[in-house]
This record gives sequence, structure tokens and C-alpha cells, in this order.
Amino acid sequence: MMGFWYPTDPEWFRHLRSIATISEVNFWRPRPRNFRAIPENAPLVFKLRGRDVVGGFGFFNRYVELSILE
Repeated sequence: MMGFWYPTDPEWFRHLRSIATISEVNFWRPRPRNFRAIPENAPLVFKLRGRDVVGGFGFFNRYVELSILE
């Protein structure tokens, strides 16, 4: 099984980690892109930006593009 490195903001990671009951997280991008680089259910390893540290891991569920009105 192939996994993917995903850089993430250390402050966002700390915020999410502080929520004890969290079972899933959402990541967003300021500009829409046709995001097909990671297949559904692929393992993700979260690398904290600016550091050589793995913050955690998870599984990619899906990419959904929403308009600002949704």
C-alpha cells in the first residue's frame, strides 16, 4: 500500500490535536484545484511545515469542491 506525505501547518495541527473527541478533519485550499493526486482511502502522513517532524497520520477520504454559497 502506498502512502503520501502531506505538509500541514504546525499551529493548525496543534489546534486539531487539542480537541479530544475529534474523529475526522477537513483541509481546505484558498483556490480550487482539480485534486486527484491521492486516491480515496490512501494513507496520509502529516509532516509539520518547516520541521522534520511527523505530526500524525490518517486516511484520505475524498475531495469535494464547494462554492462559497454552500
